[in-house]
Amino acid sequence: MSDRVCVPSGRTGTIVEQSANCPIVLIEFDDGSKSWMPTRIVQPAPVERRGKRGKVA
Repeated sequence: MSDRVCVPSGRTGTIVEQSANCPIVLIEFDDGSKSWMPTRIVQPAPVERRGKRGKVA
């Protein structure tokens, strides 16, 4: 099970790793890039956008 999340910029992705000593998480975004983000700005992704997954061309 992977946690689908979104950030204020509107990007969505999956939490890959959580820092043990800092309130940050490593997110792998849908475009393949990864970025560390503070947990306070990370929100659960809206469930209704799940259909976007089939758009990989």
